Amino acid sequence: NLNITVQDLGGRPVPLMQFSEMAMNQLRVMYQNIEILDSSPAVLAEKTAHKVEYVVKADFDIKILQVWMLKDYKSYIITFSADADHYKDYIRTAWEMIDSFQVK
Repeated sequence: NLNITVQDLGGRPVPLMQFSEMAMNQLRVMYQNIEILDSSPAVLAEKTAHKVEYVVKADFDIKILQVWMLKDYKSYIITFSADADHYKDYIRTAWEMIDSFQVK
């Protein structure tokens, strides 16, 4: 499953680092059983971005990759999720789709 979310930041500039910290805190609040595997700089649509990879543990584990960037007072968040056991089968295709993402 791959989806794209565009969020209006209310017409105010937010530094990527600050947005990333808020997003990470929100993940920890939303998911009680989260294991952060990676949180690091990335590139999305030829812009500086941030990526986070994590597992949400429940009846079955879901592995999630999120990549986000900010442009024109909006956040662009791409989320790929899969059953943890099959994540590796689809991550390459997910990255191909993520790498093709453009913002005009």
